[in-house]
Amino acid sequence: MRLFNSNASRRLILIRTTLAVVVSAGLVILLAWNDSLPDPEGSIPDSEVSQTRNDLIITRKLPIAPRLQWRDRAGYCGECAIQQCALYYGNYVSQYVCRQIIDTTQQQDVLVRVNADLVLDALRLKYDEFDTSQVATPQYKAYLAWTKKHLHQGHPVILTMFVRGHQCWDYDHIVLATGVESGDDHTYHPEDTLYFHDLFELKPEVRPFKTLHDTRKMKGNGVKHYFCIPAQYDFGCAITGIDDKSGNLLPIQVTVNQPHEPDIVKGEKPVDLTLEITVRELTPGETYVLYRYDNHVHLPNDDYSNSKYVSTRSFEAKGATHEFTDQCKSNGASFYRCLKVATRKS
Repeated sequence: MRLFNSNASRRLILIRTTLAVVVSAGLVILLAWNDSLPDPEGSIPDSEVSQTRNDLIITRKLPIAPRLQWRDRAGYCGECAIQQCALYYGNYVSQYVCRQIIDTTQQQDVLVRVNADLVLDALRLKYDEFDTSQVATPQYKAYLAWTKKHLHQGHPVILTMFVRGHQCWDYDHIVLATGVESGDDHTYHPEDTLYFHDLFELKPEVRPFKTLHDTRKMKGNGVKHYFCIPAQYDFGCAITGIDDKSGNLLPIQVTVNQPHEPDIVKGEKPVDLTLEITVRELTPGETYVLYRYDNHVHLPNDDYSNSKYVSTRSFEAKGATHEFTDQCKSNGASFYRCLKVATRKS
C-alpha cells in the first residue's frame, strides 16, 4: 500500500505527469497533460479462455500466480505488481531490485504515472498507459473497458485504487488485474467480472464491475469493499510484452516455487528460489538457445548473441514447449531470452 507522507512525493507526481490542477473553493479540476504511449505489442503466453452461459460470457484468466508485497517503507505494491508482470514475460525481478532502479536507498516507492515507467523501461517491458487526460469524467467505465480490452489481448494490467480510511486524492494502492468475464472485449458492462491480485492475499479478488468504483469518501461500494477504483480520475498501465527489436524472441514464462520473498529491507536473509522456465511456440526438431542475464543494465533488445549474457543453454525442441529449472537469489534478478539458432547456408 502506498501513502504520500511528504510534500516532495506530491511534487513528484505533478512533475512526472505534467499535471495542471486548479483549486478553488474546495474544487479540484484536472486540466491536461500529454504523454506519448507505446504501441501495445508483445508475445502472449497461453492463458485460460472459455465460453460459458450459452456462449454469452467469455472468461479470460491469465496464468499469473498471486504474490505478496512487502509492507514497509510505504509498501511495495507497485514493485510487486511489476514483479508479477515480469514473471509472465519470462523474468524474475525481486521487489528490492524494482525499487532500486529508481532509488538505491529504498525510500521512494514505485508509483503509476510517476516513476513506474522508469522501472518498466529498465526491465525492457513494453506498456500502454491509460490516457487520463483524454477521457471525460467520471472515468471508471472507460478505465474498466480499457482494462478488459488488454486482458482479452493477454496483457496484465496494473490498476490503482482507493483504500477505505486513506486520503490520497489520486489513489492509495496498486493492484494487478489478471482476468475478466464479459460478453465482449471492449465495452463496459456492470455485470462484467474482474479478477485482480490485491497483493495481500494468495487468491484473486473477484468482483462485478458495478462494485468496483467509488469516490474518495468511500461511502458507496467502499462501505462493503476495502479497495475501489476511483470514480473520477484513473491511472493504470497495461504491460504488453518484451521490448525486442529483432522480432525473433520466443515467448517465455517463469514461475517461482514460493509466493513471496524474504524482506531484506527489514533484515530478513535472502534465500535461493527455484525458477521454472517455460519456452513456447517452438518448432519440433529446430535448435534454440536460451540466454540468461542477471542485471537489467545488460539487457539487450537486439543482437542477443553479442550481448553481456551470464550463461546460455542450447536445446533441440521435442515439442511446442520446453521447460528448464534454474536457481536465483530472492533479492536478485534473472532475465531470459530465447531465439532459434540460425541455419548456416552451405
